[in-house]
Amino acid sequence: MSYFDEKILSGISRKVYAKTREECEEKLAELIKTMKAEIAEMKKAAKNA
Repeated sequence: MSYFDEKILSGISRKVYAKTREECEEKLAELIKTMKAEIAEMKKAAKNA
């Protein structure tokens, strides 16, 4: 089983579990897209505050 743990600046931790390395890489790519969008939202909210 493959495992990856990503932590972003806000301290939120996200984990990816998969049976194969390829599946882990696919899930990780999707996680990165999601986290980049969340970071952009946080920056936008901070700028407007």
